[in-house]
Amino acid sequence: ARLQGGESAAVITLPVEDEITLVAQVPAGTIEGIVRGGGGPRSGVEVTAECPGKQVSSGETDGAGRFVLRHVAPGGDCTVQAVAANGESAVAEGVHVGSRVELALRAAAKVRGTIAGEEAPFLLYVEGDGFFREEVFSGTAGAWDVPGVPAGEVVVRVETDTGHGSAKV
Repeated sequence: ARLQGGESAAVITLPVEDEITLVAQVPAGTIEGIVRGGGGPRSGVEVTAECPGKQVSSGETDGAGRFVLRHVAPGGDCTVQAVAANGESAVAEGVHVGSRVELALRAAAKVRGTIAGEEAPFLLYVEGDGFFREEVFSGTAGAWDVPGVPAGEVVVRVETDTGHGSAKV
């Protein structure tokens, strides 16, 4: 059975009708920090941590731009990402449980283009520094538009029924 606070319990019944309850607690920690952008701390920014084993913890910055991600399992490097409502984002990789991290939001960009002669649905991948997005486009005559991409170099890959390709932008 699962209990609150990350505890789990097992009940073992002995032959003499005695009962023993064992409680094992998985140690968990926190990752905390601050998100800045536009010259100061930013409130209301969504912050997530993805750690080994795909364990994810999330939270939101307070009025002073601070965040605390709780119940993060120790044991490896985590990737912490902050995304503001306007698409600005920041990423820190190699963050350990118990660490304090400062994230500086960068302006979001938009990438767009056209797959020449493509009428069928196609799959588009956009990858950059700590950023990944996968989208399916259909009925666009080959046109695509991906907003909220962090500023900087990205790789755009496309897969269609007739082939695939990629480009750095």
